[in-house]
Amino acid sequence: MFVVGVCSGVAAPYNNGSGSTTHFFGFYENAATLTRYAAAGANPAYYRGALNTGASLRRVGTTNAAYGGPLHYAWYLMTGNRTLCFLDIRKNTSPTAWEVMLHCKSGVDNHDVTYADFINCATLDTFNFQSHSEYGWRSSVSATPNEATNGYFDAVNISWDRSNPKVEISDLAIVRFA
Repeated sequence: MFVVGVCSGVAAPYNNGSGSTTHFFGFYENAATLTRYAAAGANPAYYRGALNTGASLRRVGTTNAAYGGPLHYAWYLMTGNRTLCFLDIRKNTSPTAWEVMLHCKSGVDNHDVTYADFINCATLDTFNFQSHSEYGWRSSVSATPNEATNGYFDAVNISWDRSNPKVEISDLAIVRFA
């Protein structure tokens, strides 16, 4: 399971279920595998997540509560080229709900994303980039995190239960919009 989100502190983050988590909210990819597709024509080989997967996830202690999926139709991870993948987390006050939106590669092409592309897109509050799509806000109204009770979100948490992953994360940026 690939997980990205925010958590309360760093002492007990989300860690793929091997221990208790203080408080976490974010995205998880619930597809069991990434399928590899061979290169064809000008397009490189790529991995694709299963169709209509991914969900928002809240975890307190050892209890996972998944809501608001799917978060993408399919996401594409090129084997020779870099792609963008952004997760937006939004806290609403009316109605009280936490939401996530995933932005990721939504088609196959030979475009390699540069570091400048990454930084330029990371700092925009509206996402628009070649062959990438936004996958709408998914709410977790019924699993609204209670920071006062379970711990305030003050850290970013990434977890992946693969010892030899097929893809790698090359850059990471954290941007807070007011």
